[in-house]
Amino acid sequence: MGGTSDAKQLTSPPPNRLSQPVKAQGQLGPGKGTVFVGLEPPSGAKLTKGSPVVIEASGEGLKFPSKLKTQMDPGNPVALPVEVDESSPGKAQIKLSYYWCHAGDSGQCVRERADLAVSLDLTGDAPGGEAFFSYRASAK
Repeated sequence: MGGTSDAKQLTSPPPNRLSQPVKAQGQLGPGKGTVFVGLEPPSGAKLTKGSPVVIEASGEGLKFPSKLKTQMDPGNPVALPVEVDESSPGKAQIKLSYYWCHAGDSGQCVRERADLAVSLDLTGDAPGGEAFFSYRASAK
């Protein structure tokens, strides 16, 4: 029985690149701070607790962990530590990778990847601080 398989080949689409920069809310000053990243599924889909999340970030005058690997905790943003140098222009490149699942019987899960240009407000005169932005996946 040389059969055909109903299994679909899983392919990873290229990351979504947003042409408009994302502006984070909040303010960071020189030193150690935190960028909180809210991850959201497309409308009608869901996030699964414990699924893998990977964030890679870089930027001139910004020090991030080389690769932050954590687990999804729906409803709670991911805390991304950052160390801000006074010379930083406040522009970060942040790459996200996480999974969202279709609601209903199929329950098929999709890997979401995004490459974002994030603008950070670094005018805080006190050390540290917090910034927040969110990203909503688009249904594929």
